[in-house]
Formats: sequence, structure tokens, C-alpha cells
Amino acid sequence: VILHLRSLALIYSDGVGYRLPRAVRDLLGNEPAGLGPESATKIDLKLIDKAPAGAKAILEKLTWGPPRGQVGDIRKKGTPISWLLDNNLLIPIDTSTVALAREVGIYLRGNKVHKESKSSSLRSLSSAAKVGLKPEELFTTPVSDITG
Repeated sequence: VILHLRSLALIYSDGVGYRLPRAVRDLLGNEPAGLGPESATKIDLKLIDKAPAGAKAILEKLTWGPPRGQVGDIRKKGTPISWLLDNNLLIPIDTSTVALAREVGIYLRGNKVHKESKSSSLRSLSSAAKVGLKPEELFTTPVSDITG
């Protein structure tokens, strides 16, 4: 997949990792596929099962996007929002905006980026080419299938 994306100039290597060209980033926007930003901290996804009912309801609302939500004040203690923030499942954007961490969103989506998946067995670009998969169809494949 990486080689194909590079051949289409959709990503490039900076010597450390892969990056999106500015034009691609501009087209995709800040929240591609309705996913929020990556978390800067470690996330324990097992905490989701232990979340209070109100916190689970918030996660459900943010799972398929948009991943951002407005609240009165994120600093208010004892709320479902504060529980989610304290456990790094939400990311504070400002004092009244939170975003679902990308990793949490993907986990809650069953390791899928989009609701529907074209293929559950995609393992590499070569296997995609063998079955006639188009580049735009790669983005409807479960993340776990792409990353192996």
C-alpha cells in the first residue's frame, strides 16, 4: 500500500516517516473520515468497557463523526466529559471543545475507518492489485487489515 501511495504522490518520505503533501492534507481536511486527532498520550482502550453510562453515550455520539463536541466547560469535575478526559479518551481542544482521540474512534469502529468495508482480507498492495482493487477503495479497508 505504501509503495502505491508513494507512486501516486499521495505520501512522501521525510527520512523519519511518511507525510502527506500539503495539497492532499488540504483536500482531506483536519479530520479525514470523521476521525479526531491522534492522542499525544498513551490510551488504555480497556477503560472503555468500564466507562460510566454517560461517558459511553458520549463516545457513541462521537464514534462516526464529527469527532468534536462542544461542552459548557471541560474543567467541570464529576461529569462524563471529565471522566473521558481524565482517562485520555477525549482530547481537550479548548475550554469548551473536546475531540475523540483517533485511536479511540478506530477502536470503537471495530478497527475500521469507514462503516462499510470493501475487503476484509487486504494485506498488501500486491494483493489489492491482484483482485483489481482501485486506490480509492484502499481507504475503506479495516485499519488492522492494512497494517497487518
